[in-house]
Amino acid sequence: MAETVTVGCKLAHGIHMDLHPKGQPRKRFTLKGNNSARVIGGFGITENVPKDHFDEWLRIHKNLPAVVDGLIFAMSQTASVEAKAREMAELRHGAERINPEDPLSDSRLGLKKPQKGEDPIIEVMKGV
Repeated sequence: MAETVTVGCKLAHGIHMDLHPKGQPRKRFTLKGNNSARVIGGFGITENVPKDHFDEWLRIHKNLPAVVDGLIFAMSQTASVEAKAREMAELRHGAERINPEDPLSDSRLGLKKPQKGEDPIIEVMKGV
């Protein structure tokens, strides 16, 4: 029996881990994202990922922002992945939904929340 790992993935829809060995058909393993049925700390949990496949994919994609930022990680025991996912629950991936009750509080929009007593500032786009 091949060695396996459990993977935590905080990407919204998971990711296909494709490998293209020369002269062979593509090998694909799909990680569950945070839209899956089993989510802990915002991480989709995928069990029984072949370790050799994950290690090779990770070697090729070691500079992928999701890997560098810790949005994808693997461990040999599911309980360890679950514990790490809980610890990293506050980690942001940048595609979180905007709070519709207070959209100005989200810095990704580049909007400035008016200070008390200030009028809201509406900037007109130039060239439109």
